[in-house]
Amino acid sequence: MGLVVFPVAIAFTVPFAALMYSVHSFNLNGAPCWFAFSRQSGGMFFSFLNRMLIMVLALTAEIVFWQHLLWVNVSQGLIQGSQELPVYIVAIAVVSIFATLVLGVLFVTWPVSVIQGGKSSARRAFARGKKTFWYIVGKSLLVLPALLIIQLVAFSAATPIIKGMILQFGDGEFAGTPEERITFFVCLRVLAAFVTAFWCCVEGSIISRGLLIGDARLNGSPGRLDTEKVSVMGDVQ
Repeated sequence: MGLVVFPVAIAFTVPFAALMYSVHSFNLNGAPCWFAFSRQSGGMFFSFLNRMLIMVLALTAEIVFWQHLLWVNVSQGLIQGSQELPVYIVAIAVVSIFATLVLGVLFVTWPVSVIQGGKSSARRAFARGKKTFWYIVGKSLLVLPALLIIQLVAFSAATPIIKGMILQFGDGEFAGTPEERITFFVCLRVLAAFVTAFWCCVEGSIISRGLLIGDARLNGSPGRLDTEKVSVMGDVQ
């Protein structure tokens, strides 16, 4: 069952990686939309995608591992007549996944660094991440209130549609025709995709700027360059 998660993770990663790549390409090279995927830039996109998949699949593999280990221990406990949750496994899993997320933030500029060419090694990305860790975390946390507002607006706009369809239950199932049920779930998926796309665009801009700031700091520029000396388009003013 756990192996099914990996194709799903790949299927979700590819379109959002393409969106983030277009944002990075515009911020760093000034190449908008489809120009980012031109013949000259095609190789960079696939390098970017490969690195994104490595990071996503590594996190997915860790989550599946801990989920499987927890399930095995719970199953054994049920067989032995115990219904207690193995707290120590949960604690270790939470700490391990949190540490992986921190490591992911440190390496978050590794995929996008392929756009800049020469300085794209994982070692350089780690050194860059140590210089911009709190910048990326802080800016990313500031996005959360905006995401909540967008979700509220989107679902408020969709409320009349939802009310007019199938939010009535009968015998444990949705009321309405099969077409109405399909429309309902499609609407929910479209709203979720809209919010995720917005997050990808904003997060892509944060990571692009983090790449520029990290490189500037590693090159010995003054510490206070976040808003004064580094432009999002990749030039040092």
